[in-house]
Amino acid sequence: MTFQKIHHLYTVYILFLIEVGLW
Repeated sequence: MTFQKIHHLYTVYILFLIEVGLW
């Protein structure tokens, strides 16, 4: 896994947590 892919996964995960947090 490249650093860019890991960074992308972390970004998606954080956005997912924000979406859940809003609910």
